[in-house]
Amino acid sequence: MSLEQILSLHIVKRPATTNAENIVIRDDSARWTIGCRYIHAFFSGHRRGTDSLSNGQVLGAPPNGVVFPILPTNIRQEAHTFELGYRATEKLSVTVLAPYIFQSTEHISLVAGFTIDSDGFGDVSVTPSYRIWEKGNHAV
Repeated sequence: MSLEQILSLHIVKRPATTNAENIVIRDDSARWTIGCRYIHAFFSGHRRGTDSLSNGQVLGAPPNGVVFPILPTNIRQEAHTFELGYRATEKLSVTVLAPYIFQSTEHISLVAGFTIDSDGFGDVSVTPSYRIWEKGNHAV
């Protein structure tokens, strides 16, 4: 790719949701699209319906089905989703999404507390798209 082609690329920042940032690089005259998205989430606490429960209300010995011997207390997740798209024709395109996920979960148990950390690629998806009808600004 020449410097002129690189300078003609469109870098689009899609509207952010509460926990996601999207950036897509697109060359309208080319067939390829690349992009990335960052998502983060944090979860804590326990609920029964709309009622909050303390750890003491949930942690306990089985088998009564109400309490559990191990509880996750805090879950932190981050995902970087990488996107590669190819427009084969004016009607047919294919997009590949590959998320790289980081997760850390803190636990308490009847014996001791511990943390589980994991990271790696999640489920990779391949999505074809075919336009079967178009009229004005509307398409299916």
